[in-house]
Amino acid sequence: MKSGFLAWILSIILAFGAGTAVGSHEPDGELEQKVSDHVDVIVDEMAGIVDDVSEAANERIDELESEITSSDEYKKAEEFKENVKEIADDTKADIEEHFGDAEESVEAATEFETEI
Repeated sequence: MKSGFLAWILSIILAFGAGTAVGSHEPDGELEQKVSDHVDVIVDEMAGIVDDVSEAANERIDELESEITSSDEYKKAEEFKENVKEIADDTKADIEEHFGDAEESVEAATEFETEI
């Protein structure tokens, strides 16, 4: 039992010693350059993939936009929007013609209240 324990302690010491010895070597410049080159290639490829996906998505968005704007439902909605805008503008003009400019009325009412 004593010899097993001593062997275990000795193996731990040797393992730690080997681990510290591995880290003490000077880094290999050629290996670092190869790793750096491979990482650069991977990053460039990923950027190319992202660009391709982005371009495909933009093309699909343009296709969908074209389909939507050429549909009868879209044209009807645009016509309805313009009609509502025209009615609102006409109503505003009628109110201003009958009651005067809303901003001037508010300013006059505010001045009247502050004088009191």
